[in-house]
Amino acid sequence: MEGLKANISIIWGLKSGIKAYNNDDSDKALNYYFHALKISRRLNNKPFLGASYYNIGLIYDSWGDYENAIYYFHSAIKIWKDIGFVTGIRKATEKIENLGKLSAGLIKPKQYIMGEKKKKVEPEVKIVKEEKKEKEIEEVKRKKIITEKKEKDFKEVEEDKEKTILEKTRDAYELLRLGEEQHINGRHKTASILYERALKIFEVLNEHKMISITLRKIGAVNRSLGHYSKALDAYKKSMDLIEYLDDKKGMGLVYNNMAHIHLIMEEDEKALENFQKALEIYRGINYEKGIEIILRNINRIEKTKQVKIQKERERESEKKAEKRLAYRFPEQFLSKEKKKEASKLRKLAKSYQVKGNFSKAMEYYYRSYEMYNRINEKETMSDILVNIGALFRSWEKYEEAIEYYKFAVRIKESLDDIKGKAKVLTFIGFVYQSWKKYDKALISFNKALEIFESLNDSRGINWVMNNIEKVLSLM
Repeated sequence: MEGLKANISIIWGLKSGIKAYNNDDSDKALNYYFHALKISRRLNNKPFLGASYYNIGLIYDSWGDYENAIYYFHSAIKIWKDIGFVTGIRKATEKIENLGKLSAGLIKPKQYIMGEKKKKVEPEVKIVKEEKKEKEIEEVKRKKIITEKKEKDFKEVEEDKEKTILEKTRDAYELLRLGEEQHINGRHKTASILYERALKIFEVLNEHKMISITLRKIGAVNRSLGHYSKALDAYKKSMDLIEYLDDKKGMGLVYNNMAHIHLIMEEDEKALENFQKALEIYRGINYEKGIEIILRNINRIEKTKQVKIQKERERESEKKAEKRLAYRFPEQFLSKEKKKEASKLRKLAKSYQVKGNFSKAMEYYYRSYEMYNRINEKETMSDILVNIGALFRSWEKYEEAIEYYKFAVRIKESLDDIKGKAKVLTFIGFVYQSWKKYDKALISFNKALEIFESLNDSRGINWVMNNIEKVLSLM
């Protein structure tokens, strides 16, 4: 009987998702599909599991979030292969192929490496012809080097100075391909290393198009890791090159990707700004699919805008009431100048963080925190603690990161900022995920999920459920 009820619940989730999507509420649709996925996984019901993965992929596809879409289509294929659902495999494979072209414009690396005549990329310089025997020896050497890279967990080996441009390009494509495999399989850190190595080769070769594509992939993998500042930085660098290449579709895609990160960070105004830039570009080139995607994303923001305004008004009223009852600090501590100074210090810290100067960023975060502490600005203090936690995470000092995040959670609790607490719990989950403590990551993600569900926060639910799915794939 329990199994029957669960199956009915799955069907309800899938049907409700379709209905919500048809009513232009794709965030809610994704909630329902994740609900169906959760139960399907618990029951190990593979037909429903595959359908849930596929439908989730369709939602991300409709948002132009191609990396997540590809991940879920791949997941659907794995399940459908187990049960021999050929039609589903074909549909998902077609989706992946189409999305691969849209997201990067890459030719398939395997085709490039195998040297198929139709898709072979010739270097711009002439390669001196060598004797057949010497070529065979060099090819054996090259294959041996690539094999050694794989066996040593992709550790860097000394670059062979005698490699031709073609060989270097092949290696870069191979690194990209391996990076994509690792990314899809949830091994984000390994993927990041591979992408960075590919980037170095493309930079040496001065391959602007491939540099921009690789930067996009670095942005995507950093997003998967929860390193949102790094992701934005990579996308911005990619944008500089795309503008130079005058790749209009690529520009629209990157603006869309950056907007999605701002949505996760709840910076809706910045997200909207990026979506509108993408829309302007797509309209300029009459790219109908792109226009449809961006309008859908803008509509998602508009749907939540009124709700947010109402909640903000209620929150402001509560704050005013609290201020009337609160202890009044001396005027010098509450001066606008002090707040401005503290704000400047925090902005400086953020700028150093983006530039990769973490030591300097840490210094300014601490100074900013001390100033906000003097004026008892607890909300900002908790946010700075999150920033500091992120820095420690970048250094892979996971214990320290957890400590600062937990301190931030306690402040959020004292402020009764339930949603803020859920966000920090999600960041704690990211730390445990990077630390490969997957059980603890799931505990933290599930705590966050409970809060988002209690708030009926569709965006928050989808964010956490996506992360839970990625962790489960690693266990």
